[in-house]
Amino acid sequence: MKTVAMIPIKLNSERVKEKNIRPFYDGKPLVHFIQEALIASKKIDEVYIYCSSEAIKNYLIDGVRFLKRPDFLDL
Repeated sequence: MKTVAMIPIKLNSERVKEKNIRPFYDGKPLVHFIQEALIASKKIDEVYIYCSSEAIKNYLIDGVRFLKRPDFLDL
């Protein structure tokens, strides 16, 4: 059986602008931390970022795939 991880990411945060792609203390964007944890997991076979904006593709690490989410889910 295959185990797939889906990471829902919203780029248009209302409280903290660009919080998921903002560089953190070591220069990595916040979205990298969860991607790295899931890629390192021995129990996850595939990892997907589920986002309505294709701009997130610039922040994917090796082994993570993009899955387009409908815009209306960002409300």
